[in-house]
Amino acid sequence: MLRHGDVTLMRRLALLLLLPAVTACGSSSSAPPSTTPASTSAPIPTPTAVPGRALTAAITGVVSNAKTGKPVFAAIVSLGNPHNAARTDRSGRYRLIIPGGRSTSVFVSARGYSGTLAVGKVGQRTVTRVDFKLNPRISGQPNVPPFPGTFGKP
Repeated sequence: MLRHGDVTLMRRLALLLLLPAVTACGSSSSAPPSTTPASTSAPIPTPTAVPGRALTAAITGVVSNAKTGKPVFAAIVSLGNPHNAARTDRSGRYRLIIPGGRSTSVFVSARGYSGTLAVGKVGQRTVTRVDFKLNPRISGQPNVPPFPGTFGKP
């Protein structure tokens, strides 16, 4: 059940929401219309909106063990941030949706493996396959990632 204070607050919010619409309808003054001549400049073209999906692309592939060739389950494939990352399935497959037409870096990491990196450019509305082979970490050895790979169009 609403209290009196809640109803008053809701009425005030409704008035605040309606105020811009009411003032846009015009004022009630009886001033004569403006006699200033209309502008003779050409209209300014406005850009046509492009749906976001038209500019997106995908990177897909398989992450596998470099020594055995077996798929790596639960590897993290990312663009360097947790908001655009994928985890590999039991077959080592992943899929990332990314903005197309840009250069990007793809990082891969998995427990028990040295991480790796690939750098490249993916065209708009394309699917680019990028497979990764991870080297198992050797206990007591320094973790030295391999030289970054490349993919896509330069």
